[in-house]
Amino acid sequence: MLNDPRQCIFSPFILIGVSLFCIFTSCYKSKLITDDIIAPNWQDSEHLNYGVSLNDTLIREVQYTIYFDVDADIPVYILEIITNSEEAESFMRDSSVVCFRRDDFTPIWAWRKVESDLGYTVVATRYTNSRAEIWRETIDGTESGQINYNYPCFDNEMVLTLLRGLRFNASKKYLFNVVIPFTSEKITNIIRYRGKSTVNTPAGSFECSKLMLNYRNRVFFVYLENQDPRRLVKFQEKNSNVAMVLLSYD
Repeated sequence: MLNDPRQCIFSPFILIGVSLFCIFTSCYKSKLITDDIIAPNWQDSEHLNYGVSLNDTLIREVQYTIYFDVDADIPVYILEIITNSEEAESFMRDSSVVCFRRDDFTPIWAWRKVESDLGYTVVATRYTNSRAEIWRETIDGTESGQINYNYPCFDNEMVLTLLRGLRFNASKKYLFNVVIPFTSEKITNIIRYRGKSTVNTPAGSFECSKLMLNYRNRVFFVYLENQDPRRLVKFQEKNSNVAMVLLSYD
């Protein structure tokens, strides 16, 4: 009833609650990651060396190297990732190469090789505007296939490098897909800004932007250098004792 005094008492609180709800939800409106990507000041022959530790024990080193392909018809840079395991019997040894356009971050192709004492796998992926074509070779033979997608999709190996170019709006969450060539999966990722943080590493102390990455129902924290060239400083899963930390760079 309109003349019910209880309505007069609670209606302002209801209006305030609705307003706060609208403000809160609008702060986390989804946005495509490509909307706010600006290429950092990449350095030709940039080399980054990371240590992956478990309970403070080094289990592998990961090397990221970026170099420009000056002979290509389109402006590209190549990301080479090499993993060296401290215990070869326990961990897979892999290397990856991902080729990007410098202007829009579209991966042109990706290649990777994983090997252990049990066997090996070689995978090549070529990206177009609407799909990823995958070719895979193992000791059991070769196979190929494709994955279709309708909004930004990237090679999973390029994610941590891709985020270096994100000039994030703190009130937004960003969406993008990744393709995992080994399993032919397409996974939706969500990334949010979580403020600033000082991170101490063997390579020095860095003022970083902290991002939260939701990936396969898991939560990771990504720490990126605030200033150009916005190097990845630390990467760690929430509530996990495994972390990847910058050891050195040149």
